[in-house]
Amino acid sequence: MKQFLFFIILVCLLCACSEQNEIPGDVIQPKQMEKIVWDMLLADETALQNKLKDTALNMKAESFRLYDHVFAIHNTSRERFYKSYAYYQKHPLLYKS
Repeated sequence: MKQFLFFIILVCLLCACSEQNEIPGDVIQPKQMEKIVWDMLLADETALQNKLKDTALNMKAESFRLYDHVFAIHNTSRERFYKSYAYYQKHPLLYKS
């Protein structure tokens, strides 16, 4: 009886683990997400450099303007990016990569 119970628990755990690796279709794939996040970091740095040149510049507005440019380059939307980002935060093993 103990072996049967152990087997059932093992099967349940294996099924649960295998489903976590599947990324939904509406979520940006990891390699593409990596490129977008990298470009957003570059956009933040560019906004900072622009702020140093023009102290009257609204940093937040400049960052959002550059983010929109990054999203356009990668053919995605702000909503899809943030939905994907939230998905990866909920899945730490995928988020780490």
